[in-house]
Amino acid sequence: LVGGLSCSPYFQHQMKEEFGVGSDYGLKLVIPRRPILSVVEGAAYFGLIKNYIKARILRYTYGKTIIWPLQTAIDKGEPQAHID
Repeated sequence: LVGGLSCSPYFQHQMKEEFGVGSDYGLKLVIPRRPILSVVEGAAYFGLIKNYIKARILRYTYGKTIIWPLQTAIDKGEPQAHID
C-alpha cells in the first residue's frame, strides 16, 4: 500500500482484514515505512529513466464495498455526519 491513504491505521486495518493473510484472499500486504515517499520516488524514477514502466496491466485488482444501505449504516452506529 502506498500513498497518503495508506498512512491511515484505520485503512491499513481494513485492508488487512479484507485482503490480508487471514482473509479469503490470503495476501501479504506490504506497507512501506513512508508510503507517501514511495509515490514521490516512483514519480521521480518515471521522469528520469526512459522506459521505467515495463507494463501497466495488472493480473488482479481488489476492492472493498464502502457504500452501505442507510439502515445498515445506522445499525452499525456510523456518525450521522458520515451518513449524509
